[in-house]
Amino acid sequence: AVEMHAQAGALGEWMADPGAMGRALERAGLWPWSVHCPDAAYNMAAEDEAARLAAVRAGATSFPAARDLGASVVVCHVNAPGKPFWPQDYEASLARSRRSLEALAGEAARAGVRMAVETMIPRPHKRPGQRVAELLRLIEGLGDHVGICIDTGHSHAGGAGLADEVAAAGAKLFTVHINDNHGRADDDEHLLPGEGTIDWPGALGALDAGGFVQPRIIEVNRVSGDDDGRRTVARLGEIVRAWQSLPVLPSER
Repeated sequence: AVEMHAQAGALGEWMADPGAMGRALERAGLWPWSVHCPDAAYNMAAEDEAARLAAVRAGATSFPAARDLGASVVVCHVNAPGKPFWPQDYEASLARSRRSLEALAGEAARAGVRMAVETMIPRPHKRPGQRVAELLRLIEGLGDHVGICIDTGHSHAGGAGLADEVAAAGAKLFTVHINDNHGRADDDEHLLPGEGTIDWPGALGALDAGGFVQPRIIEVNRVSGDDDGRRTVARLGEIVRAWQSLPVLPSER
């Protein structure tokens, strides 16, 4: 299973013909599970209303593209990564994100795909949307087709226990991004699992115990010096084979 980025210039402009890309993936033995919203859609909490609406419009393009690709989920951010977040603007930022998510939830429903709102990383201070509990409040009432994407690196860097976050998300956990880091705020390292400080047996065990059976998307940078990605893919294969030998915990759902 793979996640596609709804980004201009990504993989030969696949969004110009998502159906053709879907067929190409199928011929390669790949399953398009999810689509990530473009970078231009990150600024959904912008104070400038024109900028916020522009982000919503950019994000809206992801949903018909995901439908035509054959993907099930679109992953969205609630705010842009580069802006500092100050306590006096915290609640207002969440309110702006809520208005943006309301619009995107409608786009997802019309396209017939689900939307997953991703846990955020501090930048470097506390950032709106870091924790699952906060995201659940943010998406309340938006429909059964709106849920959560837990990014393991984001949550770890924000000091959240992954087992607790998985349990809090429950049935609203639609998808996950798997990557590692050293737990430092504002350091989104996207390391291969095992290269940072995440407790992977605990994290994977929490997903098993919660009954999470959807694809677990690995979102990592290439290892140093790996220009064509082959060494990174080979190393990931080793990691996945090792994980497959771990005992699967019984579902609590």
